[in-house]
Amino acid sequence: MSGICGWLGATDADPRAVLDDMRRRMTWTGAAVDCVEIGDGFGLAATGSAETIGTLALGPLRIAFHGHGLWRNGSARVLPPTEICAHIATAYIERGPDALTALAGDFALALLDLDKRQALLAIDRMGVRNLVYRVEHETVIFAANLDALAAHPLVAHRIDPQALYNYVYFHMVPGPGTIFDESRRLLAGHYALLREGKADVTRYWQMRFDESTAFDERELEDRFRSTLRAGVEARAVANACGTFLSGGTDSSTVTGMLSEVTGVPVGTYSIGFDASGYDEMDYARIAAKHFRTEHHEYYVTPADVMTAIPLLAAEYDQPFGNASDLLLRQARTRNRGGPHAGRRRRRRVVRRQRTLRPAVSPFALRAPARLAPHRHDRAPRAHPSGGKTFRSAQRQVIHRTGEPADARTLRVLQPSRAPRPR
Repeated sequence: MSGICGWLGATDADPRAVLDDMRRRMTWTGAAVDCVEIGDGFGLAATGSAETIGTLALGPLRIAFHGHGLWRNGSARVLPPTEICAHIATAYIERGPDALTALAGDFALALLDLDKRQALLAIDRMGVRNLVYRVEHETVIFAANLDALAAHPLVAHRIDPQALYNYVYFHMVPGPGTIFDESRRLLAGHYALLREGKADVTRYWQMRFDESTAFDERELEDRFRSTLRAGVEARAVANACGTFLSGGTDSSTVTGMLSEVTGVPVGTYSIGFDASGYDEMDYARIAAKHFRTEHHEYYVTPADVMTAIPLLAAEYDQPFGNASDLLLRQARTRNRGGPHAGRRRRRRVVRRQRTLRPAVSPFALRAPARLAPHRHDRAPRAHPSGGKTFRSAQRQVIHRTGEPADARTLRVLQPSRAPRPR
């Protein structure tokens, strides 16, 4: 992977060696470009492709950017990272952290204000990029992954028992926590302002839906198509790309729009399964033929799965139990794969995983109360919508948002205590 890393504060070791070690743990498999700056009480680095990283030094400000940024000044096109850094610096001087409201695209950002001795860390609205951080003795340390974070000599990673329990229960570690105690992960659409040994985490963007405005159906269709085209066009301009094609609605729509935007046959990649009832390659072929793509297929074998498991364990910086990533591994290593091939199949995998739950239940029942996120000594209550249990609804919230359900969400999910009409 690639990304940004650094610190603001004191470090006892050689800062150049520390920063080099952090960068090495954010390995970039392509042609890497490194931007590094070390000063009095700080270190900052960005590593990745030339199209995705940029740094800027302006007065007391030091900025590192990674991703594809769009600056909302009337234009929706992707700008070079160095130009994005300049926009951020100007807006930050005028408005502080509110400058982030004008930034879109996929990105990770670190801004060090040396005069105020504070760091501003942020990731994009959808959480495409990643940033983890921690505060040790008033030194702010941050990186794209936990492995790079651990390279700083002040970081002593200790397993968080609650995070370990969450992984067993949810097959993931819900954000903003991580598997390590005191190390935190930024959630989508959030920034962290770190100063004087404290982190002030704030949501700077939230998707809103306003159904009070009346629109003509035809107008909505045109707006949707225009928005979809603009998004695909921006990504197609940023770098040459193809699509992972499952033959479903999402991937087929994106494939068709990409073909329309580029005007040339696009590369499509699909994963198949040599198992009756599980293979959906026929649908991908229909879409590929319709849009006249340069189509590539690969059928996953049991040997592929066994090979991928230890490689995935090495790639991830904390436990992750989503079986569909075995498919994405094949897509990355072979440049072939179905993007949503895991989506419908994932439901079947989850159903199978539930058969393992009795084996986990004894651990859950014996877990200390401080570790257990839910009560296990009572029967699940039926949820009024859809017949799902309340506990199941909570798990869905956490799976979909990547964060624990907040009080408001739980109030919405909580079954009404009012007596049912007879």
